[in-house]
Amino acid sequence: MTDDFVLPEFDLEELPEGDQGWSAANKYASLIEPIPSSVSDAVRILWQQHNVNGLTGTEAITYECKAVVDRLNRSKVLTTPLYFACAELFPDRVDDLREDNIAQAMLSILKPGLFSSLLAYTYVIKRVNKIRETEEWDKLSKEIVFNMELGYVLGGSIPSLTAADGVFIGGVRLLALATIMIHNEESYTRYRNLNRGKFNREDERSRWGCELSQIAARITQVLGFRNDVLDVAIPFRKDEEDREIERMDEELKAWRAALFWIDDLKEGVFPPKYEGARADLKFDEDSVATLKSKTDAVLEQGSTFQWMFRKSQK
Repeated sequence: MTDDFVLPEFDLEELPEGDQGWSAANKYASLIEPIPSSVSDAVRILWQQHNVNGLTGTEAITYECKAVVDRLNRSKVLTTPLYFACAELFPDRVDDLREDNIAQAMLSILKPGLFSSLLAYTYVIKRVNKIRETEEWDKLSKEIVFNMELGYVLGGSIPSLTAADGVFIGGVRLLALATIMIHNEESYTRYRNLNRGKFNREDERSRWGCELSQIAARITQVLGFRNDVLDVAIPFRKDEEDREIERMDEELKAWRAALFWIDDLKEGVFPPKYEGARADLKFDEDSVATLKSKTDAVLEQGSTFQWMFRKSQK
C-alpha cells in the first residue's frame, strides 16, 4: 500500500458528538477517491437517465449521455471489461461494436443504467487492485463479482427491478468492506472470520466507529449514484425491524428488497425468508421460474462475470 492511500489515524473517542459514525465512514470511503470526473460524471448522468427511462418506459440515450461516454474512449483500462461485458451478455449485438467510437457502441448495447453500474465497479476494482494486491483482495473481488452477477440475474428476471440496479446493489456493501481491507487487512480478516462472511452492525461499530452501510452509502455518493447518504444507508442496513424504512423512496425500497433476495439466493434460499422483501419486489410465476434456473446455474458453475478482470492489450 502506497503512502497516497494511507488513512489518517483517528481516535474513535474524538469523533464529534452526535456524529453517529459518519466521520469515520467518510474517511474509509475516501480511500477509493479521488474519482476521476470522467468516471463520476458518466456514472451520475447515465444513472439519472436510467431513472428517467424507468419512469417513462423508454430506452432513451441523450446527447449528454453520449458526450460523457465519449470521454472514456481514451481509457482502455476502463473500456476493455465493458467491451467484453457487451460480447458476453449480448452476443447477438457484438457486431455492433465499432472501433471508431467504442464507448458509444457499448452504450447502445448496455443502455445507460447497466453501463453506469458496470463502469463504477470496473473503476473501483481497478483502483483497489493497485492499492492492495493480496490474496484476501483476490477472494473479495471475486465475491463482489459473484454478487454482481446474482444481482444481474435478479434484476433481469423480476420486472419491478432492473439488471442495472441488481448489479449495483449486489456488491456495494462488499465495496465498503474493501475500504476496511485497504486500511487494516488484519481487522478485516478478523471480522469476516468471526462473522462467517455475514454482516454484523454492532461489531462494525465497535471495530471501526461506523457501519458498513454508512460507508456503502458514502461510496454511492462519491461514485455519482445518489447524494442523500442518510437515506441511502437505510436499505444497506438490511434491518427487518428498521423504523426508518417509511422514509425510503421507491428506488431505495427496491434496493433494500434486492439485498434480502441476493443474500438468500447466495445461500440457496429461494424465495427470501423475509416477507417484506417478497412484497417490495413484485414478481410472477414466470419471473420466479426464470430466476430460479439462472440462479442455480451461477451457484453451481460460479460467476461468468470474469470479464470484469480483463486487462487491455498493449
